[in-house]
Amino acid sequence: MPIYRGPTEYISPSSKRALRLALLASFALVHCITATRLGLSSEVMAQSKLKPARTTPVVSPKADSQPPLTPAAADMRDAILEAVHSGRIDDLRHAIELNELKPDFGAAPGADPIQHLKALSRDNSGTDILAALRALLDSPRKSVPAGKDPENNLIYNWPRFADEPLSKLSTEDTALLERIETPDTLQAMKASDRYTGWQLRIGADGIWHGFTRLR
Repeated sequence: MPIYRGPTEYISPSSKRALRLALLASFALVHCITATRLGLSSEVMAQSKLKPARTTPVVSPKADSQPPLTPAAADMRDAILEAVHSGRIDDLRHAIELNELKPDFGAAPGADPIQHLKALSRDNSGTDILAALRALLDSPRKSVPAGKDPENNLIYNWPRFADEPLSKLSTEDTALLERIETPDTLQAMKASDRYTGWQLRIGADGIWHGFTRLR
């Protein structure tokens, strides 16, 4: 017999049973979802106790020990390395001529830079000069602020330890020093505890500033 709900509304027994089933199904679904979420939360909490969440990127010490090169500086470095890999010091002229203002090689004004470097070479061919350039460019560098241009005010210096006491060098830097210097010059440097070897300087704007022996 229909249940009378007023002048405009009534619910039949079959509709009432359907409504009850729908309510029971909704309650069961909510209970299942809540239990699942609690289970996942417990699992996440357990994992977080075993392995803390990482909040900062991991950077290797070697990668973090030197500043990244600007694209212009990297292009100049590659131009120098191209000559180094060729094994012919005359090929260094291309990198030299990329500068409007020529790099400082410690030569007399007006002197040819390639001939000057050959004259400094132990065998007059420049092979050891190229070897020194390669060793420097394969080594860590450091940057030094220079100038007022906020985007190109850095000078990249190789080696990074050029202005440090040799007695405080790391094992890695000491091995580099032995690669680019002869035993005689190395002994003299250690006696003075000061680096007086080759230094390479490239600006952030790609200008090759110099390649000279420090005094």
